[in-house]
Amino acid sequence: MGRTVARLTASAALAALVLLLFALPALAAGEQIGTAIDRVTAWIRGILIALGILTFIIGAAFFMIEGTTGGQERGKTLMVAAVIGVLLGFLAGPIVDLAASFVR
Repeated sequence: MGRTVARLTASAALAALVLLLFALPALAAGEQIGTAIDRVTAWIRGILIALGILTFIIGAAFFMIEGTTGGQERGKTLMVAAVIGVLLGFLAGPIVDLAASFVR
């Protein structure tokens, strides 16, 4: 089961990298730096939310399927990490806006 999760994670990371490489011309098309930052923030938000939901589903599967205490704890840990990732995804825009307000 661990190898399957590792392969799935590596596949998702590779897909995200390829997607980002193809998106670079679209990110550079903005005339202002603010537009490019907004687009990068939107990409990061989408990736964090998608990976968070996927991780939550995997954690729930660990929690329900594995009968051992260690498996259930692993599932709980994955679910908590997924919730934190989704929250960071939703807060990506305000965090970048706050950082940009310090620079201005």
